Amino acid sequence: MPFSDFVVNNVLRDIKDSCWVALHFDSPDQGAYASELIGAGYERLEAHFGTVSNRTVWVDEWLYWSGLAETKIRYITGWNQQYKGDLLFSCPLPAESRVITGAGFTIPAYSIALSFD
Repeated sequence: MPFSDFVVNNVLRDIKDSCWVALHFDSPDQGAYASELIGAGYERLEAHFGTVSNRTVWVDEWLYWSGLAETKIRYITGWNQQYKGDLLFSCPLPAESRVITGAGFTIPAYSIALSFD
């Protein structure tokens, strides 16, 4: 049985109130903490969302990590806390992104949407 719009929109409002986006070099299904980037000033960034509408909410501000260590980024995740916390969502990137030492990684506004069918 599908969830009602009321339930879905309330869940999305709860997520948008406290969501931190993380970067992963491997699938978080293999151990979310083990695959998350570490070091070189990396930390999870707080996501800022727009208004929940039609069972969907978009991240409406750019996310930018700077000064990263050399890595490959394959997944992004959302967490309910900046440190540790519970995994809210996981999404593979359309293509692996290579980062050289000292470079950054950007996710443009309106590139992440959380939605329920």
